[in-house]
This record gives sequence, C-alpha cells and structure tokens, in this order.
Amino acid sequence: MAEHLRMMERDGKLTFPDEQPIVGALQLFLVHLDEAIRMRRSGETELVPYRAGVKSLVSS
Repeated sequence: MAEHLRMMERDGKLTFPDEQPIVGALQLFLVHLDEAIRMRRSGETELVPYRAGVKSLVSS
C-alpha cells in the first residue's frame, strides 16, 4: 500500500495542494476507493488498486 501511495504523491499534491503529497495521495486513494465501491457492478466483490485508482472485479 505504501508503494502505491508513493506512486500517487504527484496526483495527490495536485488534487490537494494544501496537504503533504503523501497525505494528498491517501485522500485521493480514498476518493477512488469510494467511487469504486459505489460504481461496482453486481458480482464485483474484489477491489484492486491500480495506477489510475481502484478497480472492482469479479472474484475468480
């Protein structure tokens, strides 16, 4: 998780300029997580972080 957040630091700083980059990255990750949960389709039970956010997937 720490590595994923470090990869998001630049975007976190741009999105939340008043926060430290790592804090902005965490806040941005939580936004992506909330969005993935709200937008998931029926049967998608797995949440996987990736560069552009969080994906919801069908469990295999």
